[in-house]
Amino acid sequence: PDPDLPPLVLAKDWIEEQRKRIPELPADRRARFVRDYELGEYDAEVLTASRAAADYFEGVARQHGDAKAAANWVMGPVLEAIKTTGGDLDDFPVRPADLAQLLNMVRDGLLSTTAARQVFARMVATGDRPEQIAEREGLLQVRDDDALAGRVAEAIAKHPAEWERFRGGERKLQGVFVGTVMKLSKGSADPKRVNQLLVERAGAS
Repeated sequence: PDPDLPPLVLAKDWIEEQRKRIPELPADRRARFVRDYELGEYDAEVLTASRAAADYFEGVARQHGDAKAAANWVMGPVLEAIKTTGGDLDDFPVRPADLAQLLNMVRDGLLSTTAARQVFARMVATGDRPEQIAEREGLLQVRDDDALAGRVAEAIAKHPAEWERFRGGERKLQGVFVGTVMKLSKGSADPKRVNQLLVERAGAS
């Protein structure tokens, strides 16, 4: 007690109100990311290094639904783009909702991962929505068998010797043809269907 200072009495409801105004502390948020989003300690540490990064991640994760995918993209392409441009997340042209939509398109098979990275780069440069860019750049995943068969034929024509070896049983060469088809299609071919067509064609040859 100090004789020169009157007693300070704070009402419990006032204390509770002030407590609610305090933002979630980094340690608490880190623990919640591990618990609620099932992230590893390292991922949670990186994503809570700043409040902006944590907010951005949560915006993507909540709208996309796959927290691990959201974390990988935020810690990878997003933070790399921030480092390259020298900006910050507050001014980042790719909004959490748009990145979530991009991840939705990958999940739904509309974009390959390779094409998604191309779309993301254009999103950073222009601020446009992913569906607009994918359609404009012709990056929507091709599933039409006729179109894919044409790309497969082109890949075979580029690697005739490897094709004969693949037909002879060297299955490790399948990746050569899938990679060539993906390159020819600028990442828009459905790799799963390309693999099926290669096997079918090799068996029928």
